[in-house]
Amino acid sequence: FGGRPNRVGDHIVDLLSRSQNRFDSVCMVAAFAKASGVAILFDVLRNYVNSGGSVTAAIGVDQQGTSRQGLELLLQAGVQVFIFNNPGAETFHPKYYLFQRSAREGVALVGSSNLTRGGLYENFEFNVRVDHDLTTTGDVQLFDSFLLSFGMVTDVSTGMAIRLDQNALAELARLGYLLDESRVPTGEEGG
Repeated sequence: FGGRPNRVGDHIVDLLSRSQNRFDSVCMVAAFAKASGVAILFDVLRNYVNSGGSVTAAIGVDQQGTSRQGLELLLQAGVQVFIFNNPGAETFHPKYYLFQRSAREGVALVGSSNLTRGGLYENFEFNVRVDHDLTTTGDVQLFDSFLLSFGMVTDVSTGMAIRLDQNALAELARLGYLLDESRVPTGEEGG
């Protein structure tokens, strides 16, 4: 899907803003996250977390596609962030967003959209929305496969995922993994 009002960012805002049949938890996986995208979602993420919702994100740091500022905003919004990195191996490149309401309903947005302004709103992207009825076996199995994948990319025991805090953020920046958006010329956001 694409174009107003069918951009992946529109779907995320709509799903997080529900007052009826509100989701309990949200899992986000993106190869790249930048302040340009997170800032657009910041208020709705913070409101969702402040009203008792749980948001967990797994973000990649390959190719300096993720910025320090984007990660800082996620933390400020109350998102529990995990960084996935396997130095010297293939690029971490998945993108999907999962919304779950108890054992009743699940929504998966799966496609090419990173957590950036371009990925959420401006680029030509391809994404699919799959609504799951979690009271039926087939839908439960499919949604559980997404959750299993999410569990793998947030599993700190593998050594490829770390839980992000201010110390880890500073270390990632020091090691040169993160883009500094304050040094990127306007109009060169990408992602």
